[in-house]
Amino acid sequence: MRRLTLTRKLQSDQGTFGRLSGEGLSLHTAELPWRDNKRGISRIMPGIYRCVRHVSAKYPEPKDYVFRLLDVPGREAVLIHNGNFAGDKAKGYRSDVEGCILVGLEAGTIKTSCPCVKGQDAVLRSKDALNKLREWAGQDDFELEITEEWQG
Repeated sequence: MRRLTLTRKLQSDQGTFGRLSGEGLSLHTAELPWRDNKRGISRIMPGIYRCVRHVSAKYPEPKDYVFRLLDVPGREAVLIHNGNFAGDKAKGYRSDVEGCILVGLEAGTIKTSCPCVKGQDAVLRSKDALNKLREWAGQDDFELEITEEWQG
């Protein structure tokens, strides 16, 4: 089974940012900040997870599948999908996740409508990145190893 590695590099209330890489693939990632693995407000713990194609009510079209991580301790329905923001909502930041992993071709800052936040760190070109991940995986499941390598 092929494997990708998600290396977490930076964390703030705006999110946790890293790189997803493996044979022939390199993407940016965004996840929630660490909040003691609490559902809906925290990223998941480091580890090795099996990822499978996932279709659901939110992602109903077979062509629009996302990836689901299996056997995540204390969690259900942890997905890899598209989106931009992974901030702590309690601190006034936007979020497109409740514990999932976002992928992007680039990382950057996006202006938000919230007057308290001038711009928020985000992943960009997320739909394109998800399509690259789909192309990389094909019809196969894969393993995802999540590690932490903090900078700064």
